[in-house]
Amino acid sequence: MLPTGSNDWLFEHVGLIWIDTSMKCSNGEDEGSEQQMMSVELNTDQLLECALEAGATDMEFLEDNNAEETNQILVKCEPEILLSIVKTLQGEGYTTNQFENQWLLKDEGNKVTVDEEGVTRFDKFLEMTEEDLDVTNVFHNADPISD
Repeated sequence: MLPTGSNDWLFEHVGLIWIDTSMKCSNGEDEGSEQQMMSVELNTDQLLECALEAGATDMEFLEDNNAEETNQILVKCEPEILLSIVKTLQGEGYTTNQFENQWLLKDEGNKVTVDEEGVTRFDKFLEMTEEDLDVTNVFHNADPISD
């Protein structure tokens, strides 16, 4: 194996924030009565403006494979300001599903196609790394062949 950081040129370190496109808010009824939650469609222009002002670098609209409409928005940023952007978005009423720092491929052309035999060996390698207590995350550029 290569030392840590040997393949950094293949990847970029980014902060990722997933936001649901339907916001949930209470209907504001009296204290004594039950509050009902209702779903409100997200204004993507306002979200984009808020995220960019907070320091985000990009936004992607993610589609569920089973639905035609966008159901999540992925906000990208520099890893150093991830928590700051999450706090800003939450302060503006946006619900963040998940946020984390990841290493993403800089160029999709850098993917390595792995055949069926290679996929088996690669899966075995990934299982071995998961068992290693010193390994927290594994990022790779393998692209298994789909039948």
